[in-house]
Amino acid sequence: MMRFIRNGIFAGRRVALFGTAGYDNDAQRMIGIMADALEKKGATIIGVHGGRERIFVISLGRPHQEDFDGAKAFAREVVGSG
Repeated sequence: MMRFIRNGIFAGRRVALFGTAGYDNDAQRMIGIMADALEKKGATIIGVHGGRERIFVISLGRPHQEDFDGAKAFAREVVGSG
């Protein structure tokens, strides 16, 4: 992903970030690193999902309905912000 960000042109682009990780702190760190890199390239971050709420982990019964509902709400928020 970072190679994509380094090589991409993001000036003036609106970007929504979604990330998953095994631990909440890892997801927050990963999303933060991507957001910083994108903002340095001129992007505007319009939303993030994955690090601030429950994350999707395919284990222990996840993803479950609450995960799906959170992802849908995030998508609606991002689409509605345009």
